[in-house]
Amino acid sequence: MVRGLDDAVRQQLATQAKERSRSLEAEAREILTKAARRPRGTGGVFWGAATRGRYAA
Repeated sequence: MVRGLDDAVRQQLATQAKERSRSLEAEAREILTKAARRPRGTGGVFWGAATRGRYAA
């Protein structure tokens, strides 16, 4: 898996994997593959966190 992964994150991945009838490794592989194939500059979590509060109404 991924070294140094927080236990809470590992548990969440395990829960998601079980819900999807996948192994923990298969779940992590799917998430990483989707993230790597996402076009750059599309925003998402990182953009939202970086700009939080800048555009408040």
